[in-house]
Amino acid sequence: MSEDFPAFETINTPQRQLLERDIQAACVRYARSRGTYARKFVSTANRSVPDYLMITMGWVWFPEFKKPKGKLTPGQEEEHTLMRKAGGEVYVFSDIDEFKKAHAAIEERGWHPAA
Repeated sequence: MSEDFPAFETINTPQRQLLERDIQAACVRYARSRGTYARKFVSTANRSVPDYLMITMGWVWFPEFKKPKGKLTPGQEEEHTLMRKAGGEVYVFSDIDEFKKAHAAIEERGWHPAA
């Protein structure tokens, strides 16, 4: 091999850090593959609502997706607190595996008695 070109193993290609949209897309795809109803949650009156509304086996929950080390805005923190005080289940995910664990825990609860 020529000295002008390094061996293949020595070439380091940095991996692109996952963006919020990457994490969100993978998690939504996973949830839908498991039969979860998943819709983008948009409120024209309030920009701080969680990203998605999901229904898994009768359980309604609201995931918010962030890039790794991403932070909630003050408005999001306030909105999530209000939703939780009203009995809503709001979760923040910046990791696909953590989302899968949470999804599995919701599935394990079984069918919601009010559904």
